[in-house]
Amino acid sequence: MKGKKAQQLNVTTIIILILAILVLVIVAVSYAGGWAKLWAKIASMFQQTAPEERTAFIEMCKNRLVFGDKIGFCKDTHNVAGLGNVTCEQAGKILGWDIYGDQSDKAKTFCEGLEE
Repeated sequence: MKGKKAQQLNVTTIIILILAILVLVIVAVSYAGGWAKLWAKIASMFQQTAPEERTAFIEMCKNRLVFGDKIGFCKDTHNVAGLGNVTCEQAGKILGWDIYGDQSDKAKTFCEGLEE
């Protein structure tokens, strides 16, 4: 035991191990949530605009329903906290149509017939 030295890890080996772990984490996240969600999360990290509060966004969408603004309701996207870039229609599908209160029945079919 007198002449034994501890083994040394090469710096390159440590870097390769760190990269391999990073790749494994990315693959696991992509399979758990899907690539679209992963890229949406990564993109949202780099967005420069602050997300709108959900309540303010929902109120704006309700107003668009009341005043018949189909383009605003169906086409305009907004960066909403916790949802990312969504239209009022997409928010209704994600959160449930009841977020629009007494306008929920109108909201479900509001975008039908609107040209792409």
